[in-house]
Amino acid sequence: MHTLIIFILWVSAVSWTNENQSLLEIDEAKPKLNRTVRIAFTRRKPLNSLDSFRATVEPERRRPSKKSKSKAWWNLYQFDIYTISPDGKDEKVLTDDGISRKPRWSLNKNKIAYISGLDRSESLMVMNTDGSNKKKLLTRQYKIHDFWWAPNNLSILVAVESNRSKEPMENWVVDIKTGAKVQRRMHKWSKGWYHWKQKDDGSWEVKEPRNRLITGLPDDVNWPQWAPNRKHIAFTTNGLLALAEVEAVSTTGKWYLQRTEPPCAKVVDWSPDGTQILFYVNQDICVATVNEGKITGLDNLSLMPVSHAVWSSDGSRISFVADNQNHRRSREIFVMSVETGQFRQITDTRFHHQDLDW
Repeated sequence: MHTLIIFILWVSAVSWTNENQSLLEIDEAKPKLNRTVRIAFTRRKPLNSLDSFRATVEPERRRPSKKSKSKAWWNLYQFDIYTISPDGKDEKVLTDDGISRKPRWSLNKNKIAYISGLDRSESLMVMNTDGSNKKKLLTRQYKIHDFWWAPNNLSILVAVESNRSKEPMENWVVDIKTGAKVQRRMHKWSKGWYHWKQKDDGSWEVKEPRNRLITGLPDDVNWPQWAPNRKHIAFTTNGLLALAEVEAVSTTGKWYLQRTEPPCAKVVDWSPDGTQILFYVNQDICVATVNEGKITGLDNLSLMPVSHAVWSSDGSRISFVADNQNHRRSREIFVMSVETGQFRQITDTRFHHQDLDW
């Protein structure tokens, strides 16, 4: 009798272990998810007010106008930063001020930079991964468009729009330890052209490309995505996903379409190893495989409308936001295997999620 009970308990334990493992892994062919590599995100919650309630129940056409100051987003919603394990467990709240968003991990995963504040008064902040030791790096900026951690995790390059009527864009390099700031005022390079480059001594500095790179590309090119090795850039032009070899265009000042470019609404980013590019066609998230500066493969990963897509740190998965599969009108977080396309929803709430970083 005792032997039978022990056998039943052993079978149950094995069954539970297998079921739990299947939940932890989207694709058994992939390595197990690393619980220490967490997804950072912003959660939008309605405030406890009549206007906020109306915003959740009324049709889009009847909601408060974005131009109405009394119905500005901070009068309707609170935005705070969280982290969660890729298996959907161990959710943590990092901010509680209601005006924080756009978290961005440092490359060593020891810090998170983010934006806090209202429109026309934004601050660049940095904090520990548990939300402690919050520190302001830039304050009261008209608009912070984007920012990029240095690969050595010591500084952040920030693209800022001022309230100047002429050439309002500028860039700053901010030391996260001392708060020291170096300004880059060259307007023509301010929309994503400044980039981190490693020096001969191993340190990192912000560089602008040669003038021929920007003059050799179409006039509509801005906010290019730099490959991890800085040898290529990806961008959209005339509704297409295009690539350029930085050194070749910088030397000759000439660039041509390869006539194999796919349609593209927006470039997300290169994979960590520089072999793939995540991009949107309409609202579908797609991936392009790249070899020696040429697109050699294309795949529609989502086959449904998604947003806020981001690579995992090893490039084997992506995370994105999409409609709740349980038919609520919330926008939830999903994790997908790039190889198999298998995905699952890891949050299930009454709220909207955005600004993912993994």
